[in-house]
Amino acid sequence: MAMLHRLAGFMMGLIVILVLGNHGAVAQSNSERNERIISFAAYITVLENGDIRVIEKIKVNATGDKIKRGIYREIPVISLSQFGLYDVSGFDIEYLLRDDKGEPFFTKTLGPGIRIYIGDPDHFITKGVHAYEIAYVMSGQLGHGNGLDELYWNVTGNGWDLGIDEATVRIEVPTGATIGQFSAYTGAEGQTESDYKVLANTGGELWLATTDRLSPREGLTIAVSWPEGFVQHPGLTEQLFKFVTDNRGLLAGVFGMMILLVYFGSAWHQVGRDPRAETVIPRFEPPKGMSPAMVGFLWGKGNGGESFVTNAFAVILTSLATKRIVTIRVTPLKEYQIGKVQGDRSDLPEEEVDMYNTLLGSSKAPEITIGDGYLPQVRTARDGIARHFNTDLQNTYIIRNGREWKTGCVIGLMAIIAILVLDPSVGMVDLESALVAGFCGVFAFGAGMILFNIFRRLLANFGVRRGGKLPDAVKLVIVSTVVAAPVLGVMGGVVNTISPLAIFTIILIIIICGTFSIWLEAPTKEFQQLLGHIAGYRRYLTVAEEDRLNFAGEESEITAALFEKHLPYAMALGVEDVWTDKFEASLRKQAANVGPDGDADLDGVSRYNPTWYRDTRGDWRGLRSFSAQSVGRFSSAAVSFGAPAPAPAKSIGFSSSGGGFSGGGRGGGGGGGW
Repeated sequence: MAMLHRLAGFMMGLIVILVLGNHGAVAQSNSERNERIISFAAYITVLENGDIRVIEKIKVNATGDKIKRGIYREIPVISLSQFGLYDVSGFDIEYLLRDDKGEPFFTKTLGPGIRIYIGDPDHFITKGVHAYEIAYVMSGQLGHGNGLDELYWNVTGNGWDLGIDEATVRIEVPTGATIGQFSAYTGAEGQTESDYKVLANTGGELWLATTDRLSPREGLTIAVSWPEGFVQHPGLTEQLFKFVTDNRGLLAGVFGMMILLVYFGSAWHQVGRDPRAETVIPRFEPPKGMSPAMVGFLWGKGNGGESFVTNAFAVILTSLATKRIVTIRVTPLKEYQIGKVQGDRSDLPEEEVDMYNTLLGSSKAPEITIGDGYLPQVRTARDGIARHFNTDLQNTYIIRNGREWKTGCVIGLMAIIAILVLDPSVGMVDLESALVAGFCGVFAFGAGMILFNIFRRLLANFGVRRGGKLPDAVKLVIVSTVVAAPVLGVMGGVVNTISPLAIFTIILIIIICGTFSIWLEAPTKEFQQLLGHIAGYRRYLTVAEEDRLNFAGEESEITAALFEKHLPYAMALGVEDVWTDKFEASLRKQAANVGPDGDADLDGVSRYNPTWYRDTRGDWRGLRSFSAQSVGRFSSAAVSFGAPAPAPAKSIGFSSSGGGFSGGGRGGGGGGGW
């Protein structure tokens, strides 16, 4: 029995050994099959002319998963200064090898960098270990100042989608120079881990190696500094030439914007200045023969208003009601029931005739209810108002100077196209990229002008018509956000591609063109006269009680007939609340003359009971907010429903003394298999 126990124990031990051994073999086999970078060795030589020569030896284990034809290496050549200006580096490939032999390659420009594809597109490489060698020279990578020169260099780049078992870097400075301070950083971009060791430091040469494996998107960055005097510094003329060359798109846009301002300023001085305004004197009547809607339209045009259609709907309905053509009833659900009345329609303005016929004229029903739901009659009526106050009518009173404005827009568009076509990261690569950049310029200008006009209309309605009430402000924000979201999304993508200064210049050009579309409009002399008359009439509607005595010859009290006569005009001019308050005060005053008791005041106010307006939630005083509150109902019823990374600070010694991070500095990029 004991013999059997010993035999069983031996067999179990043997099984454990075999299992563990097999597990180790599997783990080792998986490690051998894992597609990764076995080693990344960089050899950097700082040349006396200020360039650097880089040799990268990248040994990979290819399994055919990502590395099929070879590898690609991305190297940034465009960076942004802390002021948002471009800094374009020179980049020249000396040679590329695979397994110590020449290898085909081709390059593509991708935004701020160059991607080098190493391998033949028509052939797959064998599986196993392959050693790649890339040699290139770059200019403009050193920082100068405070008596020191510095190289702050992202050795491996943090954009690899393959892990790196070990990374090493050797930096050699010019003969006679001695490396002073140095620092190295490992990990993901922005991290400041220091998982490295110094292999050698001879003064003129520094050799470092990582002590831990780098996962995908992790890298090694190094910063070293040495006394100046061993490397040539660029002269002032050379720096200026490089600045102009690197930023010629932005400079061309700024120059074009200056030309645009000079042109628009000259055009405004010649044709855009308004005639001298008429002196405003009190008027007790609107301009002769003008309907309330027309008065409101002209007043809005003269004060920056754009869209009068929705407000005109309420104005026209009220005008029809006070003439006893229709009745208005407000239900507990805030719906509006518009009923027929057999009044005299022989002398109605054209827009009021159209409104009546559209809503009630062709229907056998005695009334129409306007609520939240869509009504085709309301949509038709609203479109009719828009047609009546169309561009032809506006041109009767406003000289648009469209030719001058369009010429300015062409100048602005050319400036925007120049910014994008000459931009080093999007438009200077080849003919195809230049054409795409030009198309993007046209799209940016068109979308920007549409967006400008949307905000202009919304702000005009919010600021001029209603005096800036909070609910209107909320609506403005919501509507603007919904409309602007697609355009802003496209612009956001562009922002991540080119310089913020270039984007800012494009936006300024669009704003200038949009603003001068308003400033170049000039009212006719007839319009100025009418506007002065309307201003005097509006003053009468809003004048304080204590100033009423200055209006010689006007009625001392506001009668019901006088109130109803001017109410549609008060709505059109946005002062119906003031006019209604004045009528209420007049009723109280008349009642006080009848009886001294307090009830007489209430009786005086409630004694007015118009047949043309009923509000089940209150009395006639709801008229003071009828126009504002009805806008939403009438509107509803009418509707069926990769940026370049900023360059590091140039303060020498900052990064090499411990102020840097992984992924900082020049160099960088990344790579992968293809």
